[in-house]
Amino acid sequence: MAAAVAPDPAERVAQLEDELATVRAQSEATSINWEQATQAMEQRYSALSEEFDKSVEAKERLRKELDAASQELRACKSENYNLQTQIVAKDASTEQQSVKLTELQSDVQRLLRVSEQKDAQLAEQQELVASYLAKVQAVTAERVELGARLAASERVSSQAAAVKERLEQEKANLEKHNAWLVEELDRKS
Repeated sequence: MAAAVAPDPAERVAQLEDELATVRAQSEATSINWEQATQAMEQRYSALSEEFDKSVEAKERLRKELDAASQELRACKSENYNLQTQIVAKDASTEQQSVKLTELQSDVQRLLRVSEQKDAQLAEQQELVASYLAKVQAVTAERVELGARLAASERVSSQAAAVKERLEQEKANLEKHNAWLVEELDRKS
């Protein structure tokens, strides 16, 4: 039976040093890749955050404009109702006062014209409110999309942090193992 030939310690040390150099190079490459990915994610997060802030500001501005338009619409409706009430009152008065028939008919015509103008204004205001509602819905949809994109970016960032931590632990374990191997080689030398 042939006895096993013990490997030359110098060759074994050289082999271990080569392995250590390879592991270090891989660790540095991984660290550089991680830093680049982290920087890219931070830039993306910053851009998304800025875009989100702009969307929130736009939404608030549109909401204020919508509130103002709604208030104006309510005032127009109230004024229109008041004008319609005045028309009815004038018609009743016309029937009761035949002496002032011509004057009251003129008043009714004037009030009808004003009412038509108010109806036209009301229709314009309703179109404006509809456009504001469409804008608010678009901003809301964009905000939801930005929220989803932000959550995805945060997930990627946390995954990268976990990979970094795992690589750092592996590096520490490799360094401990290498130190132990060196001690073992020194002790056996």
